[in-house]
Amino acid sequence: MKTKLACFFISVFLFSCSGPQEPEFERVENIKHVQKGKLEYTLTADIIMSNPNSISAKLMKTDLDILVNEIKVGKANQRLYTEVGANSEFTIPVTCNFSAAEILKDQNNSIGSLLNVLLDKKVDLQYVGSVRLKLAGLEFDVPVDYKQEIKL
Repeated sequence: MKTKLACFFISVFLFSCSGPQEPEFERVENIKHVQKGKLEYTLTADIIMSNPNSISAKLMKTDLDILVNEIKVGKANQRLYTEVGANSEFTIPVTCNFSAAEILKDQNNSIGSLLNVLLDKKVDLQYVGSVRLKLAGLEFDVPVDYKQEIKL
């Protein structure tokens, strides 16, 4: 009887303990752009993520491609090594410098593309990639895919 009772409590204990949950990408906020030259821009944004676990995590790196009108204009690769609190949302600031000439080069220097950029038309901005976090000895690559229309 004691053996059956011990096995019951051990199995209840083992099945009630679940491993760490994967941190989650929530949204992108505070997208700002600064025009540095005629066709030179700096984009900044905050990637908002959450850690649903009762233990803290370590933010390791970002590996994001920045696309404008589906054309890759830059990357936001950062090595961070920052502690992230338990059961919390956290912010990752990212920055990317790019030239609108890259957009034109990939679209065969079409006059319509040049006019869209020069006449302050709206463009589709997209952040695609992953953020790596380490939690309880496990590494998680959390996918990021966010698209928003902005005006350059």
